[in-house]
Amino acid sequence: MKKILIAIFVLAALAVGGVAFFMTSPQKEKGVPAINQNVEKTMKKNIGNRVSLYPTPLVVVGTYVDGKVNWILVGHVGIVGHDRIMLSLSKSHYTNKGIKENGILSVNIVSENFLRQADYVGSVSGFNTDKSRVFAFHAGENGAPIIDASPLVMECRIEDNYETERFDNFICSIANT
Repeated sequence: MKKILIAIFVLAALAVGGVAFFMTSPQKEKGVPAINQNVEKTMKKNIGNRVSLYPTPLVVVGTYVDGKVNWILVGHVGIVGHDRIMLSLSKSHYTNKGIKENGILSVNIVSENFLRQADYVGSVSGFNTDKSRVFAFHAGENGAPIIDASPLVMECRIEDNYETERFDNFICSIANT
């Protein structure tokens, strides 16, 4: 019990000391907490209008195109809200046709055990190559093809497509995880 009281006293003293530090800081008047003046300023270089939120998780997206399963490796996945994700695919992809036709897809998180196959489906086009047999899969509860080996899968419905000049940005609700 004595050790607990000492720990509480030490934490309280540190908290009061921290508050006192910020209250006496010369920058407090401006609403900015004090910074360590010994930190070197870093040189920043403007690299233009580039997306720099990498790395993002790699996923294999599964859908049906003309009645046949098709897979594509996707690196542009984002959270839109607590109930939506977005997948951004170049309009030139074969998979987009199936996503638009069926309104469903699966988002399969890539793991090391099928990294080679994931790389393969991201390297060849469905226009020229049948990728339906690359993965062992089953249809999920919502009907989307799900990779058996994926440790985490989201089965999604397409809610909207925010189109830009070169990209289809599919806004997806999650039916099952």
